[in-house]
Amino acid sequence: MKYGKKYLYYSYFCFLSGILFLLTFGIISIIIENNNEEMIENIFLIAIFLIIFMIIGFTIITLSYHKTKYTISDKEITFSKGIIFRKTQIVSFNKISAVNIHKNILMRPFGISKLSIDSLCAYKDAEDEIVIYDDDKKIKEIESLIISKLKNDNLDNANVDTNTGIEYKYTFKDAFTSVICSLFFVLLLVLSIVLLIISIIITKNKTTEFIFYIIGIAIVLVLAFISSVLSRYLRYYGYTITYDEENIRLCYGLFVKKDYVINRKRIKAVAMSEDIVKKAFGYTKVTFEMVGLGNVDSSNDNTEPNDSFMPFVKKETANKIISRVLPEYDFENLTIKAKNKSYKFFILLPFIVISFICLPVIIVLLQTDYLIVGIVIYSILLVIMMLHAKLLKQNQGMYYDNKKICLSTGSFIRKRYTILWENVVCIELHTTILREKYEITSIYINTNGGLTKSTKKVINVDKNELVDIDCKLIKQKIRRFSN
Repeated sequence: MKYGKKYLYYSYFCFLSGILFLLTFGIISIIIENNNEEMIENIFLIAIFLIIFMIIGFTIITLSYHKTKYTISDKEITFSKGIIFRKTQIVSFNKISAVNIHKNILMRPFGISKLSIDSLCAYKDAEDEIVIYDDDKKIKEIESLIISKLKNDNLDNANVDTNTGIEYKYTFKDAFTSVICSLFFVLLLVLSIVLLIISIIITKNKTTEFIFYIIGIAIVLVLAFISSVLSRYLRYYGYTITYDEENIRLCYGLFVKKDYVINRKRIKAVAMSEDIVKKAFGYTKVTFEMVGLGNVDSSNDNTEPNDSFMPFVKKETANKIISRVLPEYDFENLTIKAKNKSYKFFILLPFIVISFICLPVIIVLLQTDYLIVGIVIYSILLVIMMLHAKLLKQNQGMYYDNKKICLSTGSFIRKRYTILWENVVCIELHTTILREKYEITSIYINTNGGLTKSTKKVINVDKNELVDIDCKLIKQKIRRFSN
């Protein structure tokens, strides 16, 4: 099978749009920089160049369309592409982790959608993803066919037509509140105050200039706030979560509509993250880590296909939904925490580094009028360092039983993970001579192998409380390989 004809027309349209932009830009540049005779000659040359470029472009698009083919058999999907260098992928249904449907604003007039099929690849990049473009109805049929094949394979007993709704919605109020209750917004306010103080010093008694500074700062702050609220609201517009016994479905987006069908067996970790501001107001963000899909969210909110399970939610609500949808990934109270003696390890190195940098500067400034500035900056850095060390010690911790391990790490941004033992690949215990003296160590948990390993760490916990973790992992591996 080939992509639908509508995709070919869509590709032509996108290519012609780019050509039109280049033509417009070129003509404007010629009109500005040249006289009438030179203008006509240059426009003629540009027209010849664009005609040749269009012929080549249309040829490549057409050949690529005819050379891209896929087949869906009873056990696998075969996907081929490439004009000169051909690439063929064969993905078994038991290796599929998620089926995703995207539809941007340009696709809508053509009535087409993009279907992405993610598999359990050790190395995952954009080239490893099977992508099918076709009209909306055909894409839905293919999605249903793939899910039915998974069901028939008796691996993923999926039935997304009988999904159960979850009481979670992402509203404009959530978008508004998420911006206010963010570390970024607080830092932006602090920066605005600093700029305001600087403007007072610069302008002194010049009222007019001071007003202009105030207006400029206010405009930047308001525009940054409005753009952040709108971008989050439009990104997660109409956010819905549905699920059945085997799959979780996420649907959202206004301009770019997304539809993820995620098999829960492919989830290797569930994470909660919140900065100190969100934590103070009782909000959190819940994400998945998937085999073959990468992190369903990462630190970068604009990456694909990384997205949140619950982008902004009260902790109590998040725990209730996780207990209902993924009860095996419940977050437990931490029983192992960083030792009290570990505080010196969190603060010693930053203190040495900051002092090494700042103290020579202060000595240089002793004979100048800027000594107080150096002292203030040094003091602020020390306060930030001490707060960082305190939060780091406070947030470090873990819990484990026979089924799972829960980790907590981070300082200003705390992250908590729940990982099943069956998804743990490797455990490393790191220590030093000095740490050995105080019987503390750091634990590293690797949940995937190969080039995409994902490692979580908890720093400076009591070494004596971790003595049986290796044994638990070994027992789990023995059980897994013996089955």
